[in-house]
Amino acid sequence: MNVSMDKVLSKLKLIFTPPIFEDEDKSRIANLLSVILLIMFIIAVIRTILAIGAAPKYLSVVLESNGILFIVFAGIYTIM
Repeated sequence: MNVSMDKVLSKLKLIFTPPIFEDEDKSRIANLLSVILLIMFIIAVIRTILAIGAAPKYLSVVLESNGILFIVFAGIYTIM
């Protein structure tokens, strides 16, 4: 791999790594929330891909709802 790809991968790893707090309980909750958000993000991406291929007439509705979900994901990740 080249250097730029390593930088991209390290930044992605940093983004998806849950925060670690001194309080063990807070760290556990942050980890659980991170996993839930990641799974929801993956489901939204899969849903978009399926809408493009299987039901193009519903694509605008799927993209609108996924846009809202992505804004919520970003907000929650920012708060963590």
